[in-house]
Amino acid sequence: MGRALLRRLHAESEGASRESDREGAVMRAHWPIVVSIPRVPPSGNQIVKGRMHFHAYKDLRRTWEMELAGQVTEVQRRRLRGAASEGAMLVEIAVTRARELEDDNLVSGCKPVRDACANVGFVMSDGAVDATFRYSQAKKPGRGFTLITFRPRPA
Repeated sequence: MGRALLRRLHAESEGASRESDREGAVMRAHWPIVVSIPRVPPSGNQIVKGRMHFHAYKDLRRTWEMELAGQVTEVQRRRLRGAASEGAMLVEIAVTRARELEDDNLVSGCKPVRDACANVGFVMSDGAVDATFRYSQAKKPGRGFTLITFRPRPA
């Protein structure tokens, strides 16, 4: 995923947030809702092959839960939870880091992010019936970040 696309997704989310905030008590957030988190998930090798202790994994998942919950407005939170309860969600996780991972390590490393999405109520569960997860990554020097895009899954 290129930098231009990451900037466009982030700008769409920021514009929707500002518009919802300006309108005050408007209950409708615009799709997609993009959450930018200033951290990257670990490699799947660190979780599986490194045999991460279950307490360390639990702490990692809770950190992602707090980051997700803290980055959305109340209007967006209600919209996400309502859409998740009505039908399946499409969740795109775009990771930007200094070094790209192999695809299998990217997907398995994003498991704490999937769990966090389900635990905060943005998807009903992280199973295939309730949510479709798509993964991408971009290489960029410096500190990495993660963009998580939520939208209702098309029928």
